Amino acid sequence: MGPGYPTVRTTTVAGLPAIHAVPSGHRRSMAVLFAHGVLCDHTFFEPWVAWFGAAGFDAYAVSRRGRLGHPPFHSRSVTFEEFLSDTKSAAQALPHPLLLVGHSLGGILALKAAEQGACEAAALLAPVPPRGIVPLGRLRDLPPQLAQVGSVLAGGTFYPSFRQASAMFMGRIPKSQRRPLYRRYTPDSGRAIRATYLPGISVDRSRVRLALLCLVGEEDATIPPRSVKSLARRYGGSFGSLAGHAHELVAEPGWQQVAELVATWAGGLDTSLSAPAGSAVNFSSSA
Repeated sequence: MGPGYPTVRTTTVAGLPAIHAVPSGHRRSMAVLFAHGVLCDHTFFEPWVAWFGAAGFDAYAVSRRGRLGHPPFHSRSVTFEEFLSDTKSAAQALPHPLLLVGHSLGGILALKAAEQGACEAAALLAPVPPRGIVPLGRLRDLPPQLAQVGSVLAGGTFYPSFRQASAMFMGRIPKSQRRPLYRRYTPDSGRAIRATYLPGISVDRSRVRLALLCLVGEEDATIPPRSVKSLARRYGGSFGSLAGHAHELVAEPGWQQVAELVATWAGGLDTSLSAPAGSAVNFSSSA
């Protein structure tokens, strides 16, 4: 990424494809694990891994099964529980204390893993909400999502068209960058996605006893900001609504500001890795 950034190296974690950046400068107490979103793999977090490495964090990103040559092909019939197992296995293989950062589907995986004690802190970026929080968005955002309902209900492959993916995920990705981004997407498990809505993923609030940060783009067409605010309130987390951002917080212009917000929050945690419950996060982006 340029001068001052550590080299991002290819590796494996718990037998899964991964990347790692050794921290430079002042070393932070926490390691960081990034859990990617739907249709993505660990390489989407490569700039973040380099950025967090430069900020002093021992940073990793790991892919789940069903992509990059790791079977099954196109994540066919993979369950949410299997994706969760991958996330927890990666977390258990890394140094602790650990900050688990999850985007989109990776967000609900991170929250469920946190419930089961896989990390000491978690940051959720545009997370799929758990059971009991209905992600009702704007009516104008529904058509591209409804076009995928049949495949998801059948537990088939989730792979929206370019037009559908642009509407759902790329609201703040420059038009010239959308095709290249779409070509990086990989078909994903409709079975796992179905489980997040029918019946939804149950997360016991009494067992989520850790520092929690919940962020969402104000223009997100897939995950309504109010559902993320409800999630933060339910689990005693800090909440931030990001102006000038949509769903692809990992890749949108201004992602560095989002990364800095997460890093600043993580750096403010005390030695017990606790944070004030329900505090607000003030952030505005002109991106």
